[in-house]
Amino acid sequence: MGKTGIVPYARAVERALAALDGSPLVLSPRDFALISAWHARGVPLALVLETIADRSRAPGRVPTARRALAKLAPAVEETWEAVREGRASRFREAVDGPLPTLLDATAIWGRTRDASAVGSPLRALLDGLLARGAGGTPPEDLDAELDRSLPLAVPEAVLAEAEAATGRELAPFRRRMEIGVFEATHCRSVADRLRRSLGLPRLMLTRSEVHPVK
Repeated sequence: MGKTGIVPYARAVERALAALDGSPLVLSPRDFALISAWHARGVPLALVLETIADRSRAPGRVPTARRALAKLAPAVEETWEAVREGRASRFREAVDGPLPTLLDATAIWGRTRDASAVGSPLRALLDGLLARGAGGTPPEDLDAELDRSLPLAVPEAVLAEAEAATGRELAPFRRRMEIGVFEATHCRSVADRLRRSLGLPRLMLTRSEVHPVK
């Protein structure tokens, strides 16, 4: 997703959807939740916009803007999976360089752990997660636990800065979101901001290692 924040990301999708039938559009809470989830998972904005554009060029009836996103979601997921598996290179430039392998991403977590002070909450958190990963815990579970626990493992000043920046970023969309969607988006955005500051990639945002068939 590059360094695109959730607000410009959502606004770009909103504009692209409105262009489908030329009518003004305000994202529904359900639409915003879907877009927010794509942003949090690292789905490139260019991929989402190109999927919308492809649908507008497809023969047959173009879905209205208000119904388009739900119908386009499977295509976005399919294309993103192809990118992650190295089967589609057209959106590679939309990601911050090549996606790391799971092994490489785990090694980055290890280096962050090693650079943390002995006895610090962050070191203890990463120690536990890395041990669980070595024991076979799925990457998505490790990512979810890091997102939940990271705010409690960083200094209070660092967390306060991340929360304030996230609040400013989400303010333009606050009234458009149901309280549950807002809270979930706020938590994801804070975790994402903390991850970037610590250099901790998402383990599920990695490419598959493709081995040649012998």
